[in-house]
Amino acid sequence: MCCQYAGKGVDSFEDSVDRGTAGFLKAIGRYADTGKAFDVGTQIHFATLDMLGEVAYGTPLGYLKNNKDMGNFLKINKAILPIMHIFSNYSRIFAILHHWPLNRFMPREGDGVGAGAVMR
Repeated sequence: MCCQYAGKGVDSFEDSVDRGTAGFLKAIGRYADTGKAFDVGTQIHFATLDMLGEVAYGTPLGYLKNNKDMGNFLKINKAILPIMHIFSNYSRIFAILHHWPLNRFMPREGDGVGAGAVMR
């Protein structure tokens, strides 16, 4: 039997997305005034992470505000993408390796970088 989605907290979710979108638009404005190149992909990642932080923890994670890849989250995700592609297509391999030795490389809350930094 599967649990159903209750929809609790949806009202605050919309407000969080609105605030995240406003932060993204501010980031665009900062670049428009300087005339520098605007990396849309990176800024969208920053906005998404800030929105997720606000929905999950009640406060944005600060990616847009600081305009940097805090904890190298995006850098690590980009580096691990080819490996995740293999695991997503060959799930039996992942199921076997997930317990050992890969569990030693999974993010932990105390990590200073990547998903562990976001969890912290």
